[in-house]
Amino acid sequence: MLALAAAQPAGAQEEQVQLEAVRESIEGLEERIDAEVSRMDADRVALRDIETEIAEQRRAIDVTRRQQASEQARLEELNDAVTNSRVELSSERDALSRQVLLSYMTGREELLKLVLNQQSPAQLGRMITYYDFFNGYRSERIEAVRQDLEELAALLRETRQAE
Repeated sequence: MLALAAAQPAGAQEEQVQLEAVRESIEGLEERIDAEVSRMDADRVALRDIETEIAEQRRAIDVTRRQQASEQARLEELNDAVTNSRVELSSERDALSRQVLLSYMTGREELLKLVLNQQSPAQLGRMITYYDFFNGYRSERIEAVRQDLEELAALLRETRQAE
């Protein structure tokens, strides 16, 4: 019995040591769990920051794409305006060229005949008025062509800047 009594305290001591080892093991696990939870929280915060940054970058890309599309549309409008202006200018130039040629071919001779013949002063007055009107109209067309040239030059400068 003495052996049993002596064995019991040794067994209780052994259980105490084992219990203490289990407690230390549990405390170590709790510390590791706490550290892992802290790391996961930090990772979640970092992930949220990254997702926010990605969303901001996507918005910035969308804004840039819209701006690029707008600028491309404006460039196409400018190119169309340049093309239309060139066509109009060419048409005006051709019409003015024909007008000047016709005026030269008929006007000088016709006016000279009227002055030399002096058959009808009223007709002479009408013809001189007609020629004045015709020359005024031609001057207006020349001024319109000059303005078209200036507009074309401005459009070309703007197109070059937009590119």
